[in-house]
Amino acid sequence: MQTTTNFAPHGVSSPHIPYFVDQANMNIVRVPTLWTVYIATIPGRTRRPNTWLAYARNLLLWLNVCGENGWDWAAASEEHIAAWRNHLLAGRSDRTQRRYARSTVISYIRTVCDFYEWAHKRGHIAQNPVRLIPKAFSRSADGLLAHHGPNPDHLTKKVLVPQAAPERLPYFFTVEQRKRILASLDARARLQVRWALYTGIRIHELAALELSQIPKVGGYTPGRLYKMTLTTTKAGKDRTLFVPSFLLDETQHYVRYVRRSVVLASRRRVGSFAGTALWLGRWGTRVSTSAIRSDFRRGLETAGLTEGRFHDLRHTYAITMLDKLMQDSPDPKSRSREPLKALKRLLGHSSITSTEIYLRAREEYLDDIEPDDFELPGLVRSL
Repeated sequence: MQTTTNFAPHGVSSPHIPYFVDQANMNIVRVPTLWTVYIATIPGRTRRPNTWLAYARNLLLWLNVCGENGWDWAAASEEHIAAWRNHLLAGRSDRTQRRYARSTVISYIRTVCDFYEWAHKRGHIAQNPVRLIPKAFSRSADGLLAHHGPNPDHLTKKVLVPQAAPERLPYFFTVEQRKRILASLDARARLQVRWALYTGIRIHELAALELSQIPKVGGYTPGRLYKMTLTTTKAGKDRTLFVPSFLLDETQHYVRYVRRSVVLASRRRVGSFAGTALWLGRWGTRVSTSAIRSDFRRGLETAGLTEGRFHDLRHTYAITMLDKLMQDSPDPKSRSREPLKALKRLLGHSSITSTEIYLRAREEYLDDIEPDDFELPGLVRSL
């Protein structure tokens, strides 16, 4: 559950903070709730409700494990947490149940460790099960003296947190694969895939698009990118999406013919307007992210492809666009940060660190990148 605007610690309204409730008696579980309030109001590292909810869900998973096994979470030992971690890393024998990625396990364990460290420092538990060990540090790239760093006592890592897996580069769809996928989809799903391929829009941003957000002009100028403001984003802040003119032309055609037929059919059935969403399902309701994923998975199967997710369309856009941006720069062979800065803006990343992985991905897929409909925005030359 989450707080409302009426929740105002220290006189400041703080909505959307997750809190824990014991379903047996509907009482608030005090210490975990105090922790979520703390991370949402005190450190200030994140002001995003989605992040608070992710932390709360990670901790809830651990609390449920404790309940199922009859463990007292307040007296949990290192062995308890390690056993849970090893179970998650090993995967499940039942193939119908989910196998967790290493990055997911790291997220779960790190959250639990942070919670116990906070609870111990605040006096809520008698003993902290989380041990810390020195972490290697080096000023140089060679790392010859990695173990001789300044203030080694302040450079620590949690014993229970597993090591990160080797970096996994984003998946890339070749032009031939894209053609096969698009040929296997119906009109609406095909257009949704093209939106992801040619703008890098995320699936939840795509599903939330309203008809009113599509730029309305007398005619779209060929070869130009049009700005759109997205209000439903990963960071919870508005961001600008750059949409090529050919994609807007295709969208207007979808609105006039495909979407309009759905609206008319819906009106005949229920006698009311179907809604303001851009993407409408058979019954005139908004198309969900799960429906978009399902359509895409069916397209992959029909196309004979066994790998790839809808989000990999965004990766494909990023890799191909970065290649074009680097070719458009004065020195394509240079490691200039200007193309990367432009891609950062196109993708809506808050940090360029998130964008840098596409430099390595571009090198990996360089032989597979072929000419396509990707357009360069005018903003690149102004950076």
